[in-house]
Parts: sequence; structure tokens; C-alpha cells
Amino acid sequence: MKQTGRTMLEIPLMWEWPVERCLDLIREIEGEALLEQYRADGRGLILLAPHLGNWELAGLYFSSRYKMAALYSPPHLPEFEDYMIQVRGRLGSELVRGDRRGLARLIGLLREGGVAGILPDQSPRGKGNAYAPFFGMEVRTMTLVAKLLQKSGAAVLITYAERLPDAEGFRIVIRECEPGLDDADPVVATGALNASVEQCVREIPTQYQWEYKRM
Repeated sequence: MKQTGRTMLEIPLMWEWPVERCLDLIREIEGEALLEQYRADGRGLILLAPHLGNWELAGLYFSSRYKMAALYSPPHLPEFEDYMIQVRGRLGSELVRGDRRGLARLIGLLREGGVAGILPDQSPRGKGNAYAPFFGMEVRTMTLVAKLLQKSGAAVLITYAERLPDAEGFRIVIRECEPGLDDADPVVATGALNASVEQCVREIPTQYQWEYKRM
């Protein structure tokens, strides 16, 4: 609960503080060589950023380095959407809705060698999704990641911004995903997606947004 409270207090700061002040909170980057390795071949790259640590800071960090688009679900308050797009896109990151038009945009960007950021543990809306295990429970899981990988030929990594103890700042962590995210079988693909998220959550379980509904 303490970590959740810290996240709730930090997010408005990440939206309102100058970008430089936010990025100054990053003390180290783990897995940067892995990121550069995947970028070197010219393929597009999908960065999965679950609701772990401070995902808004992770998004700022990568949009400060790459031309990228980030998938989002429209908020329940329509008047809040323009503000969210403005603050998340202030470094030039393109905000793309999670609909058919957004999917086409992301595929085009990835085929051009761009970077796409996705919150992989969002509760998906509409049809075309599957249930897959996550910490021993069957939860609704997006099939979007598998579709993007299949249609774009992009690579995929998972990342999060870990909150360091004693208010020392953050560590950006970049990791390999579990194999099978691009499998044609949606059960296999969504299972690999949840396993990738679960592997990261197990490293810092207190910093995960456990209250997020996915049933």
C-alpha cells in the first residue's frame, strides 16, 4: 500500500515537472546493451511496460531517446484525454488509441523501424482477447501484442522503472521476454505475455499495481 501511494503521488509530478527534472531521477539503466543490440538490426521494437514501478517515467525515458508511439486506452473521463495526450506526448511521442486504426498505425511505424510502447497488463476492451494464467489466476489478456509482432516482424522487450529505496531515484530495467509472444495460438501468445510480466513483478512485487482489474 505504501508503494501504491508513492506511485499515485509521483504520477502527477511526472506529468507536470519539466522533462529534464524527471529524467534526472534515473540513477542507472540495467539492460541498455540489450536494447542497443535489438535496435542495431533496424527492425521495429515493441517495449512492454507493465504497471510496475513508475511506468510514466519509463515512458518519458524511452520517448527522450527514440521516435516512438505509445498505445493507450481512453480514460473514463473524456475531458481528461486531451490532457493525458499532451503530457505523455511532450517529447514527441505519438499517442495511439487501442482500436483498429491505432493497430494499423503501430504496424506501419514498426515496419519502418520505429519503437512502440504498450502497457501489456491493461484489461482489454472488445473482442479478440483471451484468458491466460497470471499468478495462478485466469485473467483477460490482450492479443494485440501477438498481432503486432506477427504483422510487423518487430522485436520485443519488457521494461520498468524500479523505485530505489530511501528516495534515491529510479533504475530503468530492460529484459528479454518469455518465448512465444508471437505464436499464432492466442492461448500460447497471451500465456507468454503474462509470464513475461509476472517474471518482472516477482522481482519487485510491492511496486506492482495489484488493484488493477483484469477479470
